Amino acid sequence: MYAYLPEPRRGKPILSLMVLQKQQCQTFALMAKANHELKGQKQKNHP
Repeated sequence: MYAYLPEPRRGKPILSLMVLQKQQCQTFALMAKANHELKGQKQKNHP
């Protein structure tokens, strides 16, 4: 993940937006994965 995004006036705003969308996709994927793992653990604990 990128901690620093280029400023629109200096960098390319479209590029920043693409990076932002990529971040959101990665975050969503991580959340979905964690949620899936949590569900798996619950099923193991309560058969």
